[in-house]
Amino acid sequence: MEKYEFWTLLIATAGLVLAIVSIGWNIALHFLSLPNIKVTATTSFLYPSPPGIQDGEELLVIQAVNTRTRVVTITSFCMTGGGKGPKNYFIKGSAGPLQHFSTTLPSSLNEGQQATLMMRRQQTNPDLRLEDIKYFIAWDTAGRQWKSRRYPLRKQSKKRTKASRNLNP
Repeated sequence: MEKYEFWTLLIATAGLVLAIVSIGWNIALHFLSLPNIKVTATTSFLYPSPPGIQDGEELLVIQAVNTRTRVVTITSFCMTGGGKGPKNYFIKGSAGPLQHFSTTLPSSLNEGQQATLMMRRQQTNPDLRLEDIKYFIAWDTAGRQWKSRRYPLRKQSKKRTKASRNLNP
């Protein structure tokens, strides 16, 4: 009788361990499949410039990329800043020649897809100076806000890096 109790206990313990591993795996998969949007904001130039844009005109480029497997629909972009007045300024979208380079919103993003908005620097809200912009935000249909890193991402440096010295002695 003791021999059978040992094997019964061993099988029950193995079943318990397998159940705990299975529950843990399902919880991990649930959190790994949650949506995650990476928002970046940079300044850029278009060369050659399309008609209606001057050569060398600085543009703001906002990108929202879906880095997970669950589909997310981006409804709008906004920028947030300090100063007087409201904190969030919604961006209506690109107009004129830049709308060909931008994504029409709302946009459904599968894994690895991106929504892009290009706009002129002068197109920002006149009450908000570019120096006061803290973040760019992408809004989705569930009302979640996906923030970019602090804007501006990096300042132009006049210092020559070691790599650029090697390329241009």
